[in-house]
Amino acid sequence: MQVFTRKLFNFVFFWSEEVTLLLLGWLAFMGIALGFRENILHPHGTNHE
Repeated sequence: MQVFTRKLFNFVFFWSEEVTLLLLGWLAFMGIALGFRENILHPHGTNHE
């Protein structure tokens, strides 16, 4: 987003880096939660359905 706005409008949103880092952390935790929910991260590699 910073590169896009800097190249086209010669303007940078000061908050875009912080938003990017927050989204990265949020998506990482959601991926971990989904992995546990779908039993992907089972220690023995088996699904108990």
